[in-house]
Parts: sequence; structure tokens; C-alpha cells
Amino acid sequence: MPPILTDENTDTEIERTLFIGLHSINNQRNNSDDSNFRHEIIGVNMVQNLIMRFDSRAPSNSRAEESLCGSPNANQTTADRGTSGSAKVTISQGDLLLWEFIVTRPSSSLGTNGSGIDLQNIKYKGKRIFSRANAPILNVKYDNDACGPYRDWQWQEGMIEANGDDVAPGFRLCHNPAKTILDNGNDQGNFLGVAVYVDDQEVVFISELEAGWYRYVSQWRFNSNGTIKPRFGFAAVDNSCVCNVHHHHVYWRFELDTRAAGGGGSSENKIIEEFNDPPLSNSKWTYIKYERKRLKNKDRKRKWRFKKQGSSAEGYNIIPGSNDGIADNFGKGDIWFLKNRQNQFDDGVAAVGPPYEAQIDNFVNHEKIDKDIVIWYGAHFTHDVTHADATGHIVGPDLVPLNL
Repeated sequence: MPPILTDENTDTEIERTLFIGLHSINNQRNNSDDSNFRHEIIGVNMVQNLIMRFDSRAPSNSRAEESLCGSPNANQTTADRGTSGSAKVTISQGDLLLWEFIVTRPSSSLGTNGSGIDLQNIKYKGKRIFSRANAPILNVKYDNDACGPYRDWQWQEGMIEANGDDVAPGFRLCHNPAKTILDNGNDQGNFLGVAVYVDDQEVVFISELEAGWYRYVSQWRFNSNGTIKPRFGFAAVDNSCVCNVHHHHVYWRFELDTRAAGGGGSSENKIIEEFNDPPLSNSKWTYIKYERKRLKNKDRKRKWRFKKQGSSAEGYNIIPGSNDGIADNFGKGDIWFLKNRQNQFDDGVAAVGPPYEAQIDNFVNHEKIDKDIVIWYGAHFTHDVTHADATGHIVGPDLVPLNL
């Protein structure tokens, strides 16, 4: 369901029409079928004080069928955009300092549409890995355009079940794992913000996002061995659109830190390489010298790595997740290696579009990349609500340390 319709009137002024979805929880009235109570999407024009109804009970790029799919909508309070909340995090194992970074809750995250849980200045054992890491682009495409397509937003926090102690505004340290809609199928909760808990050797940061009837889970997992696992999950509350097979696409942005590993000093060069087995040339590892886009390839065990130039060769492997899919025409790409430029934090497309596709290809100028590097990684998930295994609704790569 598009949230608004914008039309120019004869005076070239814009009139905003708000779309509202109405459906009866039960069409039975006094044990009889009453067709007056049916799922319908209406438009409310606040300028003309008019209610718009459609012959098909919905605008052209939405649907209002009798069947509904998804979990019951709890209609709980969500966090407004701009609700503040950032914290400085340190993670230690005994006397050993492992992780340091700044984390910002989704409601206060940067970007045209927000960027989920936002991380800055990530260090492992005192060595900077990323200047920033987040997920600024998110979209969805339905088979046969049954609904949408849409650009979605990543700032509107929804309630999760998190029990523990509030350690900073919007952050709760939990004694047990927090539960999202993917864990219990429940749209209800008792906390808005980012929950933090320990899961074996990993410290987990998790928040749930709302975008219309969609429910998204933004998650980061930090292992004591230096592995970083960015994760994104997909669910929905009751709506007729999600009964149709659709494809979610999420794009993480990793801004490599160019400063010297000790915490300052001059900018240092990085190397980007791609692994293929069987190899594409004489070596399984190929140097990527210039900006470009690449696709995943399971048959070649394809992965990538970035590392420092020099004898130490410290860096990270980027290993695609088993559920991450391969880009189609709408998904555009799987990974981009780019020069970091101003005004390219995202592609500037506001929810709900158009355009709907990610516009990252526009950033590829084939310039040499060795400093100030940005990596975009895309995951593509086919969502069929008839598939009951919610654990399979989570995507994301593993970032595995190299010589750290």
C-alpha cells in the first residue's frame, strides 16, 4: 500500500492524499456473511476533505483481497524519526579489550530513509576496521507486480520483547536473548530501541523495524574471534499483499577505515581481491584495481577480501551467506567496490519511490580504488509466507578476520 498519493491541481499545488487500509478481523456479523465488511484501501484527501474509494477496493499498485497473511498486527507505539540514542560500546574478554565502536539506534540513523542499526569507528583489538557500517537501502518487488514495488524505510522502530536493564537511552542490556517477530511470531513487545545480549562467543545488537505491514530485523553480531555478522530479517503483519511471493533486497554499506591501524596517522592503501575456485585466470585470487560491480557465484565458491598493503596483510574476508541469493534485474548487483565520495551515503531515493531499484550502479566511475574505499553488499531474499521456517528469513554475509 503506498502511504500517500501526490497530485498537482490546476494551480500546480501539490495535494497529498493519505491511503488507509481497512479490514474486518472477522467478516461474520451475527453468524452471517455481510459483504459490507470487506478489506478495502481508501484515500483521504485532507485538502478537499474527501474520501476516495476505488472500484477494485484499492489503488492500482496495491491490492485489497479477502485473504490476509502475516502475524496479527499489534498496533503498538513506534519510535518517531529523530528519537535520539547513541552509545559508546566496549566489549572485553577478561582483561582483553576486543571491540570498540559507537552504535546509533535506527530512529536516529542517517540516510534518506534511515539505515537500521548504525555503527561507527569499529575497532577490533585496537585496530580500526570500518569508519561506518549500516544498511541505507531497502526495497521489495512482487512477482507479476501484484503489489508495489516499494522503497522501504529503516528508521521506524517497532516493539520487541527484551528484558533487562536500560544502560543508555534506547539501549537495553538483556540477561537472555531478545525476541523479535521472527523468534515468536508475535508483533507485541515491551521495548523500543536496540537490545544487547550475549550468545555464546558473540555479542548481539538487535532492533525491529516497521515499514507499513513489513517487519524487518536489523542485527549485528560480534564474535570474540573478530568475525562480524551483519544480519537482516524479514516478516510481515496481516495484509493481502504479502500472500503473494515477493523479493526483498537489502544493501549494506561498509566504509573502510583508511587511517593507520594504531589509531591515527596518514592514510594507508587497501587491496581488494576476489576469490574463484575453479579460478578465472592463473590464480584463485584476482586483484580488483578499479571500481566495479560483481555477482555471487556459488559454483566458484566466490568470496572477496580487503587487506592492507604490506607484509602484515591484515584485513577481512567477505563470505556470502547461504540465504543471500543472487541479484536479478531488480536487485541490480551483489557487491560493489567504490571510491568513497561525498553525497553517496545512499542513492537519495525517498520511500516509497520511484525509482524503486537501488541506484548504486550510478556510483561506478571506474576510478582506481586503493584509498577511501566503500563496499556495498546486497542480499536478496524470496519471501513466501507459506514457508514456516522463520530462521530462513535472515540474510547477511560473514566478515572473517585475516591476520588479525
